[in-house]
Amino acid sequence: IKEEIKTINEHFAGSGIGTMILQKVFNPDHHNAWDIDPVCVQNIQFNHTDKVDIRLGDARQTILDTEPADFAVLDFNRFTATRINLWRKQLDTIFGNQPQAVYLCDTGLSRVPLLKQYYSEALGQVVTNRENYLNAYSTYFFNTYGYAMRFAAYSNFACMIFMPSDKDRRPELYKLNKDDGMAALQTW
Repeated sequence: IKEEIKTINEHFAGSGIGTMILQKVFNPDHHNAWDIDPVCVQNIQFNHTDKVDIRLGDARQTILDTEPADFAVLDFNRFTATRINLWRKQLDTIFGNQPQAVYLCDTGLSRVPLLKQYYSEALGQVVTNRENYLNAYSTYFFNTYGYAMRFAAYSNFACMIFMPSDKDRRPELYKLNKDDGMAALQTW
């Protein structure tokens, strides 16, 4: 992400690891973070009180109620292409706010061989492996919202960055393996 990120909306803050990384990488002027778990919210408040506005909230609603931000972070704990329609209203809101970038986590790559038919139906393209599943995501989000995937780090899950684009493009794919250690965190 080359543009300066001044505002971040992080809708699945969890224990705060991603929150800490976002703060270190972007040093935003304003960072909103929500989680549905009160223990997670307390942990982030303890560690980030002066830098992050952390609140208790369900992402199904917080996404619909928040002001736009430069960077929208959707670190789902369970999300695949088959859930796009379950989150349609929220995705329409996020992309309709025209952020500079959207981070989206897909947790279903390990199931591509078993669920490729369902993933193909959800994305409108034939899915046969993890790589073309990610490419199909890019095409789907470009055709639907005008955002193409620029980068994805993946193994059994995928960390994907979508940005506005004038054309569908193939993302840079970085396959994580067991020897990468903290590489998933370093992709931020």
